[in-house]
Amino acid sequence: MTLIYRLKYIIALLCLFQVVLVRAQDGQQRAKNIRKNPRVQTKISVSPVLGFYKANKHHAGKATQKMAFCISLKEEIRIDKKSKSFIAIGLDYMSHGVKFGSYYFPQDSLKLYNGNLNATYNLTVQELNIPILLKRSFQRENNALLSGYVFAGYSYRVLLKSKLTVSYYGDEVAYDDGNLQFKIPALSKTGSSFLLAGAGFQKNNPNKHKSVYAELQLKYGLSPLYINQPYGPTSLYISSHFLLLTVGVKF
Repeated sequence: MTLIYRLKYIIALLCLFQVVLVRAQDGQQRAKNIRKNPRVQTKISVSPVLGFYKANKHHAGKATQKMAFCISLKEEIRIDKKSKSFIAIGLDYMSHGVKFGSYYFPQDSLKLYNGNLNATYNLTVQELNIPILLKRSFQRENNALLSGYVFAGYSYRVLLKSKLTVSYYGDEVAYDDGNLQFKIPALSKTGSSFLLAGAGFQKNNPNKHKSVYAELQLKYGLSPLYINQPYGPTSLYISSHFLLLTVGVKF
């Protein structure tokens, strides 16, 4: 009985020691995770978009925006030890549209610019943006529960797909892509640029290195869109700038 009692006692001590060791290792791992500050984090966001369009006043009437949104994926890289300065690069998918009045010239007709904008143009655009941003936070993001920041940068934009419908006195007379391109292209006829600037704030979870954020961003287009079709005016240009209200997560 004495030997069995001793064996039970030794086994109980070993089990207790194992539990203490596991808890100590877990605590050490948690402490290590708290101290660790990742250099690269992923950001995913969605934005309703407010578009500001201005068409060539000699060839088009007032432009009205249609429903627009943007979905974004970025990699944010910390470039200092204080977690205040970052560089971000990623992809934005943006869908937007505009409606305006302009001219419609049937095939083999004379192009008379008499001021009668009797045709209604409905244009929808899908584009891909490649932003590169520099961000500066006012607080250390690795130990502040709330932090504000500003950012600015450049984005290359590429037209993916467009759809144009033209109605003339109530009848649909054209349905195509509008041969959409940029007035001042970059690298290709469907490539151009944005200048970006904005500000935001985020709620941080320093222990898990995760955040939720909201920001206001301006995308300033450097080149007007150009609808180049034989049935339309010769110089049908539309400048476009966008204001985005963004919500997202960082992890």
